[in-house]
Amino acid sequence: MKLRWINNLVLLLIATLLGLGFCEVVARLITKTNEDGQAYYGKRPLLPYHFPAEMVRKKMEHYFNRQSEAYVVDDPILGWTVGPNRTNIEGMYRSNSAGIRSRPNEYSLSPPKGVLRIALFGDSFTHGDEEPFEKTWGKFLEDDLINAGISAEVLNFGVPGYGIGQAYLRWKYQGKKYSPRIVVFGFQPENIKRTVNIFRSLYSRNTWLVFSKPRFFINKEGKLELVNSPVIPPQEVADVLKDLSRSPLAAHEYWYAPDNYRQSFWLKSRFISLLYTFFNEYKPHPGGRYDHRPGRHYWDPEGEPMRTSLLILKTFAREAQAEGEIPIILHIPKKNDLKYLEKGTRPAHYQVLDELKKSGVMVVDPAPEMQGESRLYKHSHYSSRGGRIVARVLADAITGLINKNLFNDSFKGQIPARDQPDPADLLTDSYREGEDLLIDVGTDKDKLFVKNGFYHREKYLHQTPVRWRSE
Repeated sequence: MKLRWINNLVLLLIATLLGLGFCEVVARLITKTNEDGQAYYGKRPLLPYHFPAEMVRKKMEHYFNRQSEAYVVDDPILGWTVGPNRTNIEGMYRSNSAGIRSRPNEYSLSPPKGVLRIALFGDSFTHGDEEPFEKTWGKFLEDDLINAGISAEVLNFGVPGYGIGQAYLRWKYQGKKYSPRIVVFGFQPENIKRTVNIFRSLYSRNTWLVFSKPRFFINKEGKLELVNSPVIPPQEVADVLKDLSRSPLAAHEYWYAPDNYRQSFWLKSRFISLLYTFFNEYKPHPGGRYDHRPGRHYWDPEGEPMRTSLLILKTFAREAQAEGEIPIILHIPKKNDLKYLEKGTRPAHYQVLDELKKSGVMVVDPAPEMQGESRLYKHSHYSSRGGRIVARVLADAITGLINKNLFNDSFKGQIPARDQPDPADLLTDSYREGEDLLIDVGTDKDKLFVKNGFYHREKYLHQTPVRWRSE
């Protein structure tokens, strides 16, 4: 009896091992491993993660082999930037000798006399990805202001992939020397997560921006401090990533959760790794909700990403004002932001905008006019339709500043006044929050004015009723 029990146990163990072995073989057949030893099921990385050092090395070699053709190039201060006199492979993006996206146009350091110079800073949404220059919201802004009788030029310093800190540094070291009178900072909410990132390849595994970037943090005195500045030379990034845990930068890389990279005996089994990844209650993935270092969540107003982003934006506004510039924070909503707003849910990043307003910083938000509209995006970025709305709302805000005579003697040059006051602006000046404003005009000419000059202000004024009489 005892021998039979032992035989049954042995058979059970053999069957179990064979079953596990079969599962292991199947797991390895349905998954793949890249050059860094990172296992994937489809596009889903399996735990434990491996640092993407070899992936970065290969992409960096490709970059160096074709560096002269690259539109985005490495930069020791900014991490990366738009290269001078460059055209991207598709021919859609072009830059001038200063790396400013344009037709290309060249710009003197001082604006022409009588011209209102506006400079834009931000990421790919500000740069105008997926659209030619003539269909970017920056170009539409310039056109709208000129059509309103304002001699204006808009300089686009946007750079694909930028975080909030990089955009601020681009203004600080490159943009402000062009003496803009108005500086617009494109606040795209996702960039809160980029603020606390150093190695782009940890935040986004499929990126071609495999450089490192400077990273701000708030020190014990409550002030901004920079790490990785100047940045790691591009040719050394892969070596640092190979064992990031030994680098002092690991303590500042928000998108490095040590537990997700910890190698264990059990997770050497592809089958167990597959089960652990898919049945993990947090469902982590690189750069995702549960792949950041321990601490508050990135949408928590007391968390490091939100606090640091807010302080950078406040610092930008304060320093821009000290330069005699008028800073504007432009909210750049993404698809999901508009979906939340249309459902009556206010996204968490609005807390940053609220704090900026409380601090006296001018915030322009085109989201109310974008809600319910269609075809606002190409793939991920604004279509020309979406860009026109953004430009129109921003042009209205800038026109309002001009009509209120907020430009003092520190402005070198004269902003041309309109031939006559804009009746629509006179109406908006008399409008008080929450009251109905009824416009009663009588001629066909006035009717056209209401449709062309005031129509787009309706939503901004909470669906102000408009009425006219035909003659």
